[in-house]
Amino acid sequence: MTKKKLSFDLNNIIKWAEINWIKFEIYTSIDALKKLVILQNEGFEIVHKDLNSKTSEVRSLNTQMDEQDFDQYITHLYGIDEEIISELKRIQNISKVISIFAVLESKLKVIRDKIQNDFKPNFELNKTNSVFLGHWKFLRLFLNDKNVKSEKYFTPIFNQMEVRNIFNHQDGIATKEQYDKLLHIEGLKFKEFEKMYYLENIEEIFIENLFLKIESFFNELLKELQDRTNEIVK
Repeated sequence: MTKKKLSFDLNNIIKWAEINWIKFEIYTSIDALKKLVILQNEGFEIVHKDLNSKTSEVRSLNTQMDEQDFDQYITHLYGIDEEIISELKRIQNISKVISIFAVLESKLKVIRDKIQNDFKPNFELNKTNSVFLGHWKFLRLFLNDKNVKSEKYFTPIFNQMEVRNIFNHQDGIATKEQYDKLLHIEGLKFKEFEKMYYLENIEEIFIENLFLKIESFFNELLKELQDRTNEIVK
């Protein structure tokens, strides 16, 4: 019987122990965000179903009323409630997006701080108005590679961070440049009025796609970090 030779890919051996802790923290936070989104959606559905139940009951008690009169009657009874629920959904989805980007930025800072603490790189970084972009520039330099594979995942995420800025700093009104950049992204609904570009709604599909983009980004980034730190750690 011939003996099988065992082979090992040295890149799969983690030499920088902090990688495991970073992975745990990142994916725990992403899972927590997903759970929060589910809980918020479930809470909204309870409120929405309650209103539908009330309108159905009114319908059963007014079967002789024609459709137009009934709609006016429902608006009279529950118009404010309908507006509140609609606004609740809008605010909820804005809050989700802001929270997702906040966690993303904080995790990049965690990675950067760990690298600075353990490897003490001395990089000269060009100044930027974006803290998020500053973290990324640092990581690109640390990866020491002009062809950073995770950049193809980072770029669309960074572009879509404009959504957070529009609500955080611009009262939901996009500039023409932001509008042109975001107009065709699935799940973003704009309304143009008197040369003003209102980001009226963020749909669930945008949030779902954002999660997928962020997970793909971190999956690739963590692989590259492991490879790079394996080169450094002896």
